[in-house]
Amino acid sequence: MHNLLLRYYLATGGIDPDKDVKIRAVPPPDSIAQLLVAGDIDAYLIWDFSESRFQFGRYSFN
Repeated sequence: MHNLLLRYYLATGGIDPDKDVKIRAVPPPDSIAQLLVAGDIDAYLIWDFSESRFQFGRYSFN
């Protein structure tokens, strides 16, 4: 589902999801935090439960 939503959002913004970006799946939430800190990814799309753990749980970028 996330792949379809991401492709839809990109296409709506005029970005070709097959040519303009590299979409890859990573297991949340630890891998995403590490990739963001390392600068290996520019953005992510994640389901609400994991996002809540980033904001209110043990994962923080403050």
